[in-house]
Amino acid sequence: MILPDDVHYFGISYAAQVKYALENQKSVRGDDEALLEVWETTAAYFANPDNHPDLTLKLKELVSAYKANRLEAFIERHK
Repeated sequence: MILPDDVHYFGISYAAQVKYALENQKSVRGDDEALLEVWETTAAYFANPDNHPDLTLKLKELVSAYKANRLEAFIERHK
């Protein structure tokens, strides 16, 4: 699991899923490409220092993978 078991972190993930669904008029359920885009949105949020994110070790790895353009491989390893 990448996100800590905390309502704040899940809220960010859910917001990214809703954003994707509204912008693309489709669900992310069962769609690997959609899930990757949701993780990109989530990682971008945590990578932005203006959001003052409290990063766990896994979230630091997520942000690092996002910045290095290796997010897909990172997500694949953590399914």
